[in-house]
Amino acid sequence: MLTIGRASASEPFEVEIERDSIPVETVHAHHYERDGQDIGVLEITSFSIDTADEFREGLDELENEGIDGLIVDVRANPGGYLNSVQEIGSLLLPKGETIVQVEEPDGTVTETLPR
Repeated sequence: MLTIGRASASEPFEVEIERDSIPVETVHAHHYERDGQDIGVLEITSFSIDTADEFREGLDELENEGIDGLIVDVRANPGGYLNSVQEIGSLLLPKGETIVQVEEPDGTVTETLPR
C-alpha cells in the first residue's frame, strides 16, 4: 500500500500495488538470407541466470528453420553470470576446447572446458 500526497489534492490517498516479476529477455533470435544462405543470429544482450536456456531455445528454433550458418552477437553485452557463458560454450564448442580462460594477477591461468 502506498500513501501518495499531491499538491492538487487536499488529503493524501492510498494506492494498492502488487509486486510482479518483469521478464527480461537476454537472447533475441532472428535470421536473414544472404547469397542464398539462411543465416541465424542469436544476439545475447547480457548473461543472466536464464540466458543459457533462452539461448538453447533460440538455437533450437533457428535449427528447426534450417539455417545454414550461425552468428552469435555479443556486441554491447556488459557481461554477467559466468555459468551462463560456460553453458552456452558447451553447446557450441567441442569437448577439449577452452570456453573461458581466467588469468590471475600472479600469472596463474585457469581454463574452463565444455561439460
